[in-house]
Order: sequence, then structure tokens, then C-alpha cells
Amino acid sequence: MKALELPLEDFRRLAANVVDLCAGYLCTLDERSTFPQTTGAESERLFDLDLPERGMGDQAFAALTDVIGNSRAQNGRFFGYVQGSGDPIAALGDLLASGVIMTSQVVNLQVTASIPIDCDFWSEDDSWKGLCKSLSVTVRDSSFEDAKKNMATELQVHIERILREHPKRSARRVA
Repeated sequence: MKALELPLEDFRRLAANVVDLCAGYLCTLDERSTFPQTTGAESERLFDLDLPERGMGDQAFAALTDVIGNSRAQNGRFFGYVQGSGDPIAALGDLLASGVIMTSQVVNLQVTASIPIDCDFWSEDDSWKGLCKSLSVTVRDSSFEDAKKNMATELQVHIERILREHPKRSARRVA
């Protein structure tokens, strides 16, 4: 797995943890001090970590509770500067926007493309034969339905082989 890839199950679990953390914070907002009982040394300890060269995975989220607990509660009792909306619905909108607008992220998804390609099929010697002239792909099977399925599989294999053999040219065409 590449460094930024995250399986869907892990993403759902971590997203649920972050939403629970946010909801817990919002539920206790009125009880939180505008100025947390913390020291500069404690704040420095929370952020002064030797970060690994490789991603930390789930452990990256482990310290969020401590960071939030030592942060200023942004509530109606503090007017030091003007901020945007602190509504819970706005937080959900930000979460959605962050997930949908991933301008600097690479997302690896398997995509099945459908390309219309004309193929001819005919009955020959108690079987069905199929030919795709434009890609020089030929199949033979016992039934018409099996010949169609076999042709689809062979075309997929053929296209994948072309893409592997000519990766730079193919990537340029896609871009």
C-alpha cells in the first residue's frame, strides 16, 4: 500500500472517531475554560515530537484528545478576534468539503471503463466465433453468451497489455 492510500474500512473507522471526538468537544463546550489550565511547556511537549519518516497511521489521531484538552475553547465567552461560524453544521460541511475537494491528494480507485468496440459473432462448427477487427482479437466458445463474455475478457486483457507496454504514451493521452 502506498503512503497516502487508506482502505475504505479504515477511513470509515477513523472518520467516525474524529466525528465522535468533535461531538464530545461540542457537548462539553460550555464547561470548558476559555483559557485552558496548561503551561507553555505542556503545549510544547504536545507538539514537539520526533515524527517518523513514514506515516504513523492510526497513531496520528491518538494525541488529538490531548491537543484539544489543552486548546482554548472557542465559545461565546471569548471575543479576542473574529472567527467564522462555529456551528456544528458548519463543521460537518468543512469535513465534507475536505473529503470532496482533495486538490493535493492522490486517490487510487479501480475504475472500469466502457468503450464501445464493434465485434462480429457467428456460428461455426457447433460453436460461436467472435472477431474484433480493430484490435485483432478473436474468440471461440460453445454458446453466443459465452463468446460475448469471453470477448469482453479478452478485450480487457488486450487493452491492459497495451497500457502496460506504452505507459508514457497512454498517460499523456489520459491527461
